[in-house]
Order: sequence, then structure tokens, then C-alpha cells
Amino acid sequence: MSKLYTKVSECGESYYKCHNCYHVIKESLLVNEKCPCCGSEVSKMCMNDVIEKCTHESTDRLDFCEICGAPICPICGKHDYVIQISRITGYLSNVDGWNAGKREELQDRKKYDI
Repeated sequence: MSKLYTKVSECGESYYKCHNCYHVIKESLLVNEKCPCCGSEVSKMCMNDVIEKCTHESTDRLDFCEICGAPICPICGKHDYVIQISRITGYLSNVDGWNAGKREELQDRKKYDI
């Protein structure tokens, strides 16, 4: 069985991601620290992030990166585009707007299989 996902740490070079056109760019290909495709700002990828695009629609759980603490896909480990929804008092809500304390509380919650 072939390996499906490549971590940034396995590539030997830093990678950056563009949040405008969603490209993953090698550090050597950056143009003035901007995306060579669209010219937008880029951000350095976590060494635990994966190069490939996450194709998982939804999962029953969420993991967190041990390096940067960002929410990640539990199947492939991709850091981007992970949306976490929590049920509080009967309503579903996206947790993107939550402050750091509330997000930490969410990580500490005990999870149950029903």
C-alpha cells in the first residue's frame, strides 16, 4: 500500500500556503514572500501539516496538532479548512469565533460514542 499523505517535515524544505488561491508553495518558489500564482500574502505551514489537499467531507471527531495546536483532520492531518461545529443548548454553531479560553475548554471536553 502506498503512502497517501506527505508531511511538510518529510520534504526537507519549508512550504507556504496561499489563503487566496489555496496553492502550496515551496519556499524557493516564493516571489517577494508572496504567492507566485496570485500575488497574495502567504503563511508558513506547520511542520506537521500535509502537502496534499484534504478530501474528507466530514468526520465524527477532530484532532489537534501537537506542534501548533490547530484543529486538524483526524484522517489525513491537514490543518486548513477544518471547521468545527459544537452543539450548545441544542444549537449547532461554528467555533471559529470562539476565544482561546473557550476553544481550550472544547479540547478538554470528554468525548462519548453514542
